[in-house]
This record gives sequence, structure tokens and C-alpha cells, in this order.
Amino acid sequence: MGEWTLTTPLVGIYSMLKHYPSILKAVSPHDIVHFFWRNGKEGWLSLGGTVLCITGEPIVISHYTSFKTDRIAFL
Repeated sequence: MGEWTLTTPLVGIYSMLKHYPSILKAVSPHDIVHFFWRNGKEGWLSLGGTVLCITGEPIVISHYTSFKTDRIAFL
């Protein structure tokens, strides 16, 4: 189990660096500053939407699994 846990990210990192090296722009401080400078408020709204999607998704799943379906009104 531990071997699988360690090798899976290593294979993913190797594949990203070999096949998609431009993905490193996502973690470059220079590029993110340029993105916000170019997009202004829309860039911050995009970042907020991304963070909300990442952090809000587990909450939605927990609501689906902990409540009965008749209590979820929007479905």
C-alpha cells in the first residue's frame, strides 16, 4: 500500500514534466501576477470560483450522503 502511495504521484509528476512542461506555469509566481494584472477583477473572481469548487465539492457530497433524498429540495 505504501509503495503504491509513493509511486503514483511520482509517475504523475514524471508524466507532467515529460509531456506537459507548460503546466508549471500554474505554480509560477511571475505568471500568476501577470494573470491578475491582465485580468483584474475578473481574474480574482475566477480564482474565487476555483477555490469554491475545490472546497465546496466535499460539502455537497457529504450533504448527499447524510440526508434522505426527500429532504433535498433542489433535486
